[in-house]
Amino acid sequence: MEAFSFTYTEPAGDSGDDVETALDLSQYDDVRMQVRNGESYEADLVYTLDLTDGITIAGDDNEQLNLEHSSNHTELFEADGEYWRDIMLVVGDESFIVARGKINVQFNITEKP
Repeated sequence: MEAFSFTYTEPAGDSGDDVETALDLSQYDDVRMQVRNGESYEADLVYTLDLTDGITIAGDDNEQLNLEHSSNHTELFEADGEYWRDIMLVVGDESFIVARGKINVQFNITEKP
C-alpha cells in the first residue's frame, strides 16, 4: 500500500508567516489515480483506482490517500518498464491533476531447481 498526504499553503497575511493547512479530500466527489503506459495523458490507460476500488481517504483531517494496488490491477502490466500515474481530484464533470509520477515495473521470475 502507498500513502500520500496533501496540504496546501496559504500565503502570509499580516502575521508574515505562511500557513500550511491539511487539504480535506472528502470534499471532492471522487479521487482517481490513472496508470498509463506513457507519460502523455493520451497514452493507453492500464488501470484506474478510485474511491470505490483501491483508494481510501484517511488521516485526522481527511488529508491522506491510501492507494491499494491489488493483483487484479498489477497483472495488467504487460512488460517491464516505466508506467505513469496521475492522481486527480474530481468535482462534478471536472477533474484536475494534483500529483504525477512514475511506476517502474520489473517482473521477477523464480525458478525451482
